[in-house]
Amino acid sequence: MCINKMKTKTIFVLITFMMSTFLFLLSVQTKDVYAGDINGSESGVIGVASGTFTYNGKVYKAYSSYVSQLYSYLSRDDVDLTPEQASKAISYIYSNVQQGIDQGYVYEVNAPEENNTDLNQIEEEREAEEQKEREEVKVQSDKEVEEMFEEMEEDHKLTQESRPKASETDASVIMTNDSIIITDDSNEEIVLKADESIIPDWFGSCFIIIGASVLVINIIILLVLIIKGCMRFKGKDRNKAKKGHRKRRRIRRICRRVLTATTAIGVTTIFVGITISIGLFNNNKIIQNIQGSGYFKYAYTEYVAENSEFVSYDEFLLDEKKALDMMEAGEMTKGRSLAPYISRMQIDLKDSLVASGILLILATAVAVVACIFMDRRRDRGIRSVAIAVLIGTVITLVIGIIMKALHIENQFFIEPEYLYEFLRSHLEWCIKILLIAGLFGAVISMSLIGVYRSKRKDH
Repeated sequence: MCINKMKTKTIFVLITFMMSTFLFLLSVQTKDVYAGDINGSESGVIGVASGTFTYNGKVYKAYSSYVSQLYSYLSRDDVDLTPEQASKAISYIYSNVQQGIDQGYVYEVNAPEENNTDLNQIEEEREAEEQKEREEVKVQSDKEVEEMFEEMEEDHKLTQESRPKASETDASVIMTNDSIIITDDSNEEIVLKADESIIPDWFGSCFIIIGASVLVINIIILLVLIIKGCMRFKGKDRNKAKKGHRKRRRIRRICRRVLTATTAIGVTTIFVGITISIGLFNNNKIIQNIQGSGYFKYAYTEYVAENSEFVSYDEFLLDEKKALDMMEAGEMTKGRSLAPYISRMQIDLKDSLVASGILLILATAVAVVACIFMDRRRDRGIRSVAIAVLIGTVITLVIGIIMKALHIENQFFIEPEYLYEFLRSHLEWCIKILLIAGLFGAVISMSLIGVYRSKRKDH
């Protein structure tokens, strides 16, 4: 039997006087289980506990109520002491008399006569106080449970009020035992299966196309600037303008505008990609939002309704959490779990997000180099980069604000309820990430503007 922590009043008593003994008793491993009988070794322990103890010349005895609790404990089916264990338990009892005295679980049997005559009364009063405490604890516990259910019911009502009904929407998202069916306003159905691709190929391709396009355009601009002699890699150049200066200035102006636009697009795409990556691959947050959606209660209720074999909620919870950690469906939640669908989306988008991220980072680096070194006045290039980041930041924030205002989850009738709650909470979290990314971009752009002003003063 594994070491268990003592939770009840009875076990707490055992931790004090005879407690050191039964902390040991709880830590031993019993190999055989008997039907609640007291064996010879246990009888010896009870005999010692119900006897007297001498300490500092005085004789003490345990209150009968505690001896009864000890008897009840040793009568349990899962407790069966060997002679060796009983011997060690008795040694623990004798070595902890002082602890029993300090805690008030034993009384002095050779105390003055007037006190001895009232021992039964004292014991009855103690038992009455304990009973009163237990009743008060029960009343408080019942009250807390009632409040908890009232709060759950109130949350359910609020969810029902905010959740759109089927008649109020033209589209729906319904989760069945083997798929998620999305119906649009034209009654066309899109069936998503956990073992098939969920994200359309074009969605991931969009990120790669944007990244590749921006990189190619930026490289072409850089080559044009080099071929036309518009790059100034040295900080200082001759003061006298070279022939064709006006033409080169016009080329720089056009190239700078193009680079500003492509960099702004790249920055926006990077922020959106970061948001999708964090929202889709942060399994801890996904599991947290699944837990908060009421999924466990729903799935357990469905499992119990469909299976005659009884499984406790604790066992169900343990199995499901282990499966969720690996983003899989548990043995008892196949056909009901969101995990396989999320795992499939991670597989669908992983390569696209990584590839587009690399392309966009390279494109941004090329743009920065071109902007800064196309003119011997570096402050102009820094200003172009700052403006590009600022534009990308504004676009990102606008996207986030629009998504938050639209409440996308309310555009669909979503069933079951936990799926609606999960989508609502996770979308809200993803929108927060997008807005935070936008604010981060604003900090970068403001810093670049500060650098630009500082550099400008030097000229």
